[in-house]
Amino acid sequence: MTENYEIVIPKLFGAEVKKDIAVASGARKRLDEASFFEDAALFTVNSSGNLFLNFHWLYAFAPVFKDALEKNTPFRFSKDYEKKYFTYPIAEWHAHLAGIIKAVENLLA
Repeated sequence: MTENYEIVIPKLFGAEVKKDIAVASGARKRLDEASFFEDAALFTVNSSGNLFLNFHWLYAFAPVFKDALEKNTPFRFSKDYEKKYFTYPIAEWHAHLAGIIKAVENLLA
């Protein structure tokens, strides 16, 4: 199914620019354990050193990762952790890097 969409970008003084884009459909990727771990980011660290824990990508694996983090780090999570985003500045997480790595290894085992 390919549909064309028209994007209208307003310019100053009332002129418009039109841009057509085509949206091509392809075969949907099958989600299995191997492809899941290829695409999922368990955590990210930005250029400021902030650690972002990404439970929302983990689906059924989220409880395993949460439990491993709570066991190996001082991080604690609320009951609705799967719906929230957790951010830790580098000053809070860098001393616990070994525990974070252990939690990731536990998830992959």
